[in-house]
Amino acid sequence: MSWLAPQREQTIFPDFLGFLDSPNSVVSVFRSLLSLSRSRGTALLHNKWTYTLILLAALAGKLEAQSITFQKVDLSLGTGCSPYGIAVGDFDGDHIADLAVLCQQEILILLGNGDGTFHPGPAALSQPTGPFNSGSLVAADFNHDGRTDLALLQTTASGQPNLILVWMASGNGAFQPPMTFMSTVVFTNPASALAADVNGDGFPDLIYYSGQVPLFSGPTLFLGRGDGTFSDPMFLYTGILSADVTVADFNGDGKLDIAFSGIPYSGVSATELLLGKGDGTFSHSLVANLGTIVVAGDFNGDGKPDLAIGDFASSSVYGLLGKGDGTFEAPVRTPGFIGGMVAADLNGDGKSDLALASGTASLVVLLISKGDGSFQVANNPIALDDIASFLVTADFNGDGKPDLAVVAGSGVSILLNTTSFNSVTAVDNGASFAQGQPVAPGSLVSVFGTGFLSDNSMFYAGSIPLPTSLGGGVSVTFNGIPAPLLFVSATQINAQVPWDVVPGAAAGTVTAIVTANGTALPAFQFQVGLIQPAIFSLPSGQAVAINADGSLAGPAGSIPGAAPHPAKVGDPLVILGTGLGAVTPSDGNGVGSLDALRKATTQPTVLIGGVPAEVSFAGLSPQFVGVNQINVVVPKIATPGVLPIQISSGGVLTSDKVTIAVQNP
Repeated sequence: MSWLAPQREQTIFPDFLGFLDSPNSVVSVFRSLLSLSRSRGTALLHNKWTYTLILLAALAGKLEAQSITFQKVDLSLGTGCSPYGIAVGDFDGDHIADLAVLCQQEILILLGNGDGTFHPGPAALSQPTGPFNSGSLVAADFNHDGRTDLALLQTTASGQPNLILVWMASGNGAFQPPMTFMSTVVFTNPASALAADVNGDGFPDLIYYSGQVPLFSGPTLFLGRGDGTFSDPMFLYTGILSADVTVADFNGDGKLDIAFSGIPYSGVSATELLLGKGDGTFSHSLVANLGTIVVAGDFNGDGKPDLAIGDFASSSVYGLLGKGDGTFEAPVRTPGFIGGMVAADLNGDGKSDLALASGTASLVVLLISKGDGSFQVANNPIALDDIASFLVTADFNGDGKPDLAVVAGSGVSILLNTTSFNSVTAVDNGASFAQGQPVAPGSLVSVFGTGFLSDNSMFYAGSIPLPTSLGGGVSVTFNGIPAPLLFVSATQINAQVPWDVVPGAAAGTVTAIVTANGTALPAFQFQVGLIQPAIFSLPSGQAVAINADGSLAGPAGSIPGAAPHPAKVGDPLVILGTGLGAVTPSDGNGVGSLDALRKATTQPTVLIGGVPAEVSFAGLSPQFVGVNQINVVVPKIATPGVLPIQISSGGVLTSDKVTIAVQNP
């Protein structure tokens, strides 16, 4: 049985049966090419296919260790502003993140330009009763008009109930005069707050914490009425001095829950959980005897909210992975906690990470989630001009990556995330690597991107049927159908497009999802066409077109160790490619074609130097998954030499940059 065809196909391949076991057979040629690619390093390593006995595989460049990087942009606040708080919102309704910077004498409105820069709003907000003296600035759309409003707690005389001020956005970044109402609760300075819809009526509510009098009163809730006014306060828990609060649906019932950290009567830090009933009331449970800072995130990428607790007593961060039912796995410690923190997926791996505002150095420290509740401290903290006191996260330049805004000393800096995220960037024809062009069902493709593997390992399929997972769990689905895989590296996956990727054997849009390290990377869409031919070639443009003696049809000496020579007019030639489309009889995914002769449903035309060649067979190569084989006779050429070889099928003509060498008999 030959490499090119089953023995019973002698009538189709009569001239090839005698040379397959010769030293210059196509198998030997591919062995030489594989050896050549390894010895030459990058000559054949990046984005090109090479060959083994039973499949086509690829060697890709090494993965550089991913680094998380940020670009610092300092904001101009003018004179007289010593900021101590920031709120993020869309104050003008243009769907671009804006900033409200809390200064002692005013609130500066900075409208986002969409590129990480800002311009001043129509006017700053001031308090006629005196300087602002609380850090509880909150941004939320209290009346659902598409523009973000602002609320601030204003402390008054000692021992007296405090005011809550609400500015409703009026358009173009301007605000109406503030509405004020007595909180009926005494808050000492400073108090902190957040907004969330905890009773499910569609309108944000206010949760205040820290600084309440009497102490150990826990979080205090004001239910929003939808017009910028709020209900009387509700004390959610007593017996703890709350220092930080976060909200998420921790038990998966569609209702927001509240986790808060602080110091109970006992004096031992604790984090407590309030499970929401959907009406503004809650049931209580203890999470851990740890505190004082708490943030919610998805630190293992399973879609269930987890907790990160910053514990000052042990100077550590503890990750608690949520089970999805309101309970958590045991805390996992990462030592070195240093300050307030926010959670965001900083590197695009599908898991939340942490950015910490150092209270002792002019740095923002990055903790990258390992997925097991622990964190790895990034070796490139973000340098600031002063010690950070306040930190928020949002996408300020619209690139889909979380950025940071930080108050450091007397200034505010935007930290734009310039990290190259793990993602799929292309799904290209595995022979031509043509960018942005459709690919055909059943054909071979290269999926390019980053983060498929965590190191520079390479994994090859070793048998047919091809596996749908390689490299310890790397897989690809096309429209939900698992794809047979030939090769996996950190930046490239070679796969077969499933024959049934589009129902009814039609053209259309296909969604590719790569799963790596247990995480599904962001979906990538590409187009499938019924027929999209391409010819395999070397980096030089030399086609994988095989003479009757097993050598490549190239100029003599052009490939050391492979003994290529020009094809002769009148001789048979085998061309290897992909993308000829449907075959008869049909084939399965990843299984090869040794059991039957499978001809292309649409007969292609082959042009050599623009001259049509006689095609004796076009279909699937028997022993290679997804590889098309076209047998032709070299036509008479007026001027032999190095000539373009092209396939035309289904209205698609392949590139004229792929060549073979032809000579007269």
